[in-house]
Amino acid sequence: DCTHNTTGPHCDQCLHGYYGNPSEGTPEDCQRCACPLTVATNNFSPTCLLEGPGQVTCDRCQQGYTGTKCERCANGYHGDPTVAGQECVVCECNGNVDPWEPGHCDTSSGMCLKCHSHTSGDQCERCEDGYYGDAITAKNCQACGCHDKGSYSGVCDLLTGQCTCKPNVVGEKCDQCQVGFHGLLSGQGCRECDCIQSGSVSVACEEDGRCQCIPGVAGDKCDRCHHSYFNYQGSGCTRKATNITQTLPDMYIGVSF
Repeated sequence: DCTHNTTGPHCDQCLHGYYGNPSEGTPEDCQRCACPLTVATNNFSPTCLLEGPGQVTCDRCQQGYTGTKCERCANGYHGDPTVAGQECVVCECNGNVDPWEPGHCDTSSGMCLKCHSHTSGDQCERCEDGYYGDAITAKNCQACGCHDKGSYSGVCDLLTGQCTCKPNVVGEKCDQCQVGFHGLLSGQGCRECDCIQSGSVSVACEEDGRCQCIPGVAGDKCDRCHHSYFNYQGSGCTRKATNITQTLPDMYIGVSF
């Protein structure tokens, strides 16, 4: 029987998983492959080759391992094979990377480095800033579209898409003033319209603050009578008379003077 980890008809070959020159006839002729360690938990190639003095190459690294001694994790895997008990495991990037792109995850930490489709996070598990949606299942990250004047930033709620609005600004995109306010384009939030209720159609106003007045009322805030009206009161203004019949009681209308 062959000894010293040798095999073959003449004991002139090293056993599977060993390397060396068995012709010397010493116990050290054939040594266990270290790919990268000799312990079974961290020997990730079944064979190795002695290519020169001190030059050993592990020639059949398992999937996920690379290097002349299977000492590194391959693209898409992470871990430290040189530490007993550790192995290379697949990087979890939730399908939001190109698995063939070199360096798409950190081979030590497993952090995903090249998330695509507007995703972000250590595992590409969320939409990147400025986008919202479901990065994992639906994979539908879409732009927030926050109004640059009405919102504090271009970042919105990751799930709902709601932007963070400035004072008295409303809408998912913060693109309109709440009723009774104006001045969205100022970038300072919206200001109250201050329409005079008795003279305006509603509390709403235009972007520049002009209120919509009832007939006979004028002014940006509907606070005065139109030039052909007078007597501003709670019900509006009274139209001025344009001829004598409009100033006389009904009983005198049509009577000649």
